[in-house]
Amino acid sequence: MPLKQEEVEQFMKEVLQCFHCKQCAPLRDEKITTYCQGCNQFFCCYIAGRCTECKGAYCYNCVKNTHYIVDSKINYTIKCLDC
Repeated sequence: MPLKQEEVEQFMKEVLQCFHCKQCAPLRDEKITTYCQGCNQFFCCYIAGRCTECKGAYCYNCVKNTHYIVDSKINYTIKCLDC
């Protein structure tokens, strides 16, 4: 059953809070960009990197539970334990 436009509009008004900086933003603003695969919290900042296999993101606190390599640009190349 397809969603009605008013249901979509109502959904896009939902507000998420970044777990790290506590900034709030509605879904429509696309400021809360991802969630952490480790702690399942939403983030707009404080993301250490994404898994090269499943593209899941990890925050700086949870990245220590993954296998990762730091390259010369100070970016994390992560392969999570599930992959």
